[in-house]
Amino acid sequence: MDEFDAAEVLRLYWLGQSDTISSQKIILAMCPFCGKGDRIHLLNHEDTNFLASNDNYWAAWEKLSSLERLPGICRFCLNVVIIRGGQAEMPG
Repeated sequence: MDEFDAAEVLRLYWLGQSDTISSQKIILAMCPFCGKGDRIHLLNHEDTNFLASNDNYWAAWEKLSSLERLPGICRFCLNVVIIRGGQAEMPG
């Protein structure tokens, strides 16, 4: 699984979790896809029971997250971005 595939796995899951996304921490970084600067939410998997058995989701999460970067989602264009050093980047 490359980073683009991993981003799509996360995006498809979180699109169905709009209430959870809206409660996530907002990052004031510009989205590299649409240019909006106030719509990126950090993704957090700690509150989801479903994820314990979803190996595809965990593989995607491991691919996109590390100590230096975290996945987020732009609530305007609905694309997954990588947050690194306070800046949003495209996966890949």
